[in-house]
Amino acid sequence: AAAPAPDAPPDARRQDLAGLQARVEESRRRLAEAEKKTATLQQEVEALDLRLELAQRQRELIAARRDDVFRRTASIAADLETARASRTRSEDAFRARILLLSRLGRFGYLRLLLAARRTSEVFAAMRTLDAMAQTDARELARFADAGRRLEADLRAQNDLRRETDQLLAQDRDEERRIAAGKSERLRLLARSRNVTVATQKEVTELSQKAEKLEALLDLLARGESTTAGSPRPWRGVLDWPVRGAIAVTFGRHRHPKFDAWTVSNGIEIAAPDGTPVSAIYGGRVVFARWFPDYGNMAVIDHGDEVLTLYARLRSILVRVGDVVSTGDRVGLVGIGPGETEPSLYFEVRDHQKATDPLTWLR
Repeated sequence: AAAPAPDAPPDARRQDLAGLQARVEESRRRLAEAEKKTATLQQEVEALDLRLELAQRQRELIAARRDDVFRRTASIAADLETARASRTRSEDAFRARILLLSRLGRFGYLRLLLAARRTSEVFAAMRTLDAMAQTDARELARFADAGRRLEADLRAQNDLRRETDQLLAQDRDEERRIAAGKSERLRLLARSRNVTVATQKEVTELSQKAEKLEALLDLLARGESTTAGSPRPWRGVLDWPVRGAIAVTFGRHRHPKFDAWTVSNGIEIAAPDGTPVSAIYGGRVVFARWFPDYGNMAVIDHGDEVLTLYARLRSILVRVGDVVSTGDRVGLVGIGPGETEPSLYFEVRDHQKATDPLTWLR
């Protein structure tokens, strides 16, 4: 910009530069932390992917084992049913023979022996009866033993099936927990990446602003003027027209009284009544009089289709056609029409389009 105003010492700009450089370093520190956090979250997501794959393979193995147990249980149950049916048939045959023998009376076996004609026949009948009795006993014992073994096997298989069902349920729970943990990590990772991108953008913008301000200070230190040049090279490092709190920001706002959306093409800076208002850059005054709804207003053409507007002034200190330098006073803060508190309304027009003044100031 042009040479600074007498009441704006270079130290103030150098303090601004030091503050900008401190903000750049802080942003770089936060960027490093964000990148580190992003890398850590990425590693955690990859580890959870492996755990999830392992849990899925474990579940497939348990499911295959469970199917095998079901098949073996079904086979044992079928064998047990077959054994029970065979034992039932044998018991029916034993029962029929016993019933037949019982009809011979208390000494039915003896009567069968006495019915033999020769001694050899008696011994043969005795051997036959003895063999039948031993066969019946062995058959009954075999059926009983087979039944017990099958029932024991069936109980063992049922226990194994319950165990595999429990393992399968636990593995599914673990899989759900891992999936939930992965979803949470992915959400945090997306947020961390957004923070990283935003911080990278912030570092770039602050660095560029610091470089511009440093170049401006160097230019002013050499006593060179940039009044005739475009303000664009110094966008982001220009002086404020007046110091104060921002009462209204640029853009859309909801009106508290009428509950409706309004658009502000500039910003409102609260400042005490009568505070001097300075030009943010050199240029030519193209408007300086009362304007409806804005009160006393001055407009400066800085060239390259960049205009600045200063409104709600208590008084205007410039006239149309005046050439002003950076920091020259254009008016005093006042209270605009319909307002109750003193403030400066400030706009920046770029190619006839309203832009956020904060992007031009430091």
